[in-house]
Amino acid sequence: MRLAVLFVDDCDQLRSIIGEYITAFGIECYAVGTLTEAQCILAHGLVDVMVTDLLLERRPAYPLIETARTKGMPTIVASALPKERTQSSLGELAELVHIIEKPFDLSHLRRLITLGPRGGRCRCRGPLTPVESSA
Repeated sequence: MRLAVLFVDDCDQLRSIIGEYITAFGIECYAVGTLTEAQCILAHGLVDVMVTDLLLERRPAYPLIETARTKGMPTIVASALPKERTQSSLGELAELVHIIEKPFDLSHLRRLITLGPRGGRCRCRGPLTPVESSA
């Protein structure tokens, strides 16, 4: 099975661009814009790594980050805030995630994603459809 990533951001354009970029490298990408969609994907065990914005729908993504971490899933938090403010906002969670500032370098994101998985691959595929590459 190939690597699968959950990319969570409430900006439609960014989700589309990043989803296509990740998929172009042979990485399966579930790109969603809400906490509810992301929690559903995490609950189904569909992904190996999560990349999420710090704020989704004007709410902190802390519950989502905590869910991923309890599953032992490598997590990358992308934030428009300076890294120090993001670390402060995350509190103890900051030690458990990798933080990148927006705008971020796509090749750096790809390296973080491919280096992230430590455990096994996901076992099930539900009704959710990954992003399709236009390439």
